Amino acid sequence: MDGLIQASDSKAAVITAATLSPEYPADGDLGTHRDDDAHAHDHLEGFNEHVFYDPAVMATLAGKVAEELGTIDPAGKDAFATNAQAFTAGIEKIDGRLAQLKSAHEGTGVFVTEPLPLSLTDAAGLDNKTPPAFSEAVEEGQDVAPATLLEALQIISAKQVAVVVVNAQAGGAETDRVEQDAKDAGIPTLRFSEPCPTARPT
Repeated sequence: MDGLIQASDSKAAVITAATLSPEYPADGDLGTHRDDDAHAHDHLEGFNEHVFYDPAVMATLAGKVAEELGTIDPAGKDAFATNAQAFTAGIEKIDGRLAQLKSAHEGTGVFVTEPLPLSLTDAAGLDNKTPPAFSEAVEEGQDVAPATLLEALQIISAKQVAVVVVNAQAGGAETDRVEQDAKDAGIPTLRFSEPCPTARPT
């Protein structure tokens, strides 16, 4: 996106949501890797860039957007601020629900095929039991090593987790196998996606 903005010579204000996260590295040091289509892209090692599932970051983003729109259209400044406040009130409800989940289920195991929803599972106090090599391989569009897959399936068959969370847009044979084994074990699965922030039980 940075390259597209620069190439367009746009004068529009740019808000990079990821930088609003308190976990965003101070130096913003990007490492380059290739995805499953062999396209090189930048990636912050150790940082979960899926900030659209971080309620606090989204509340901050709404405020920033309202400020920028108020600068562009001063006549609508109050309306933008009011809408941002309403959005933040909705975020506070989500925070309240996450706190309830944490109170009731803190420490409960969860299997996350890809880091997409970790901000939510962490806020809910759930214990991510996923082998790091599994979720890293899925995120990078790579095959999961057989030993790692075996470890993952053993975690599920032993019912060390109460739910399996899947990125519906990143996976393959290994994630399909995890979902099937979870179903066979009677473990519910939640499917998350990136462009449409919804989750539904299966």
